[in-house]
Amino acid sequence: MVGFFIAVISLSTATDVVQERPFSNSDAELSMKIDKAVATRDEAKESCGTQEYEYSKETGSCYKIYRVHEIWSEANKTCANDGAYLVILNDEHEAKIVVEMFSKESRLPASWVGVRDDTGMGQWHSVHGDPMDKIYNVWHKYSTNLYVSEACALLNPEGKLYDYYCNYYYHAICEKKPHVL
Repeated sequence: MVGFFIAVISLSTATDVVQERPFSNSDAELSMKIDKAVATRDEAKESCGTQEYEYSKETGSCYKIYRVHEIWSEANKTCANDGAYLVILNDEHEAKIVVEMFSKESRLPASWVGVRDDTGMGQWHSVHGDPMDKIYNVWHKYSTNLYVSEACALLNPEGKLYDYYCNYYYHAICEKKPHVL
């Protein structure tokens, strides 16, 4: 056994007394757990490809909000240039995580997500082609009013989808899967 010692300082007397005690198994276990947690966090951040993306252990994805206003097609290109895509929310739990993640500093602004209706006929799908019955499909009560020109989706601060005009300027939320290390 390697002889590690921890110094214990007693301040109960007028003079400081330093006592040494052997480094216990519980100390070693705690140290290993802390090191592992830090390494896991750092690996996850690194595996996102950049420190700008925030990793969610719960969803297994990396997310970033671009707080520059862009139209939907430009926001989609911005994400693609990062090796990402406009976020595709798979369920209500993921929607909640994303809203909370980007509401830490201030309320999440309405932001473009990877959902649109290319036909203008209510045939909404994700940027990967997933139909809406396979992904998060919770719309704001005043949304999906079937205006043909409102063919792109926003995520509002309450975590609901909202159809809107694709040529308006909003923030974008990008998503990508972490790199396999």
